[in-house]
Amino acid sequence: MEILLSSVSATTQFFGKLAGIFALLLTQLVIYVIAGVIGWQFLKNQTMVAGLLKQVDLSILASGTTAMIALFFIIGTLTYSVLAALTGSLVSNQEQVQQAVMPITMLGMIGYFITIAAQANDSTLAQVTSYVPFLNVFVMPTQMSLGRASMGQAWVSVGISVVFLALFTFFTVAVYRNNVLVYSGSGLWQSMKTSFSIWKAERGVAKK
Repeated sequence: MEILLSSVSATTQFFGKLAGIFALLLTQLVIYVIAGVIGWQFLKNQTMVAGLLKQVDLSILASGTTAMIALFFIIGTLTYSVLAALTGSLVSNQEQVQQAVMPITMLGMIGYFITIAAQANDSTLAQVTSYVPFLNVFVMPTQMSLGRASMGQAWVSVGISVVFLALFTFFTVAVYRNNVLVYSGSGLWQSMKTSFSIWKAERGVAKK
């Protein structure tokens, strides 16, 4: 890490990691699409497949809802990647990895369970979390698919997510820059407090 940071800044390294994650995701999607196209060529004339396709309205794929769901997917991927970078920068050994993964897992599980519950009942919780960063990328697409949210409401949720992502990325870059070469066994939350104190001190020096 020290050798790498002697060549590029921590900020450049941070965004390079995000770009690498996103490129890996796109590569996987391309592989799935290619596999799907190849599979379609082999299976499209099968009686069972043809019967199933007659029951599916493929025109929905060209709708604005599908495009909006794809947008939420991209925003969600970026937001959770930034969160992973944040928590990853706060741990310094293999034993602490579980601490770094826990916040990501918890948020994902909460969003998943709210989505499951929303399919049976349009609760106030589902309506509110449709606009809450980290959770709205799960809940809002479900609400739209069930006809409970309009395109305008979806755009409001997207706007909130984009603003949050920008601010969260700015904060994460600051924390990452302070912690990337700090090796401490004090735990996730103590490292966060230490990093925040360093960040405040740096801002105070910069103002002087």
